[in-house]
Amino acid sequence: MYNIYVRIVGVKNMAETKDLLNELFVDLFQHILNLEEKDLQKRGVDLTISEVHVLDAVKTTHPPTMTNIANDLMITIGSCTTAIKKLEAKGYVQREKQEKDGRIVYVYLNEKAEDALRVHYKYHSDMVDNIINELSDEEEQALYRAISKIIKYFNL
Repeated sequence: MYNIYVRIVGVKNMAETKDLLNELFVDLFQHILNLEEKDLQKRGVDLTISEVHVLDAVKTTHPPTMTNIANDLMITIGSCTTAIKKLEAKGYVQREKQEKDGRIVYVYLNEKAEDALRVHYKYHSDMVDNIINELSDEEEQALYRAISKIIKYFNL
């Protein structure tokens, strides 16, 4: 990844810049996920980063039904069911059918899941703190503006 940064400093044209930025985005995203997964495992969380993101979706989706969770994660209900079943088997969540309509299934986090999410949120907080501490105020504002534009592009 460092080699890409060194190469981007000497970029001569827009096509080369675009190619290198693409590499940076892909490598950075994958690197962050890999580092976080290793950190989770080091701290005793027996989950993949994808599983942690499912737990996060369960926590932030209201109401936390299988359908709503799948929609928030932008995955199929079948994929969501598979993920939730694995998390249930590992003891992180419990499923509960609605009494009036058994087709509606709610998912609830247990304390083990809350503990894993605390580790996840701390990792993100520490990551942002460490990045910001290395930036000047102007660089911090430029980074914020650039990321805001990226988010706008992806309609997040």
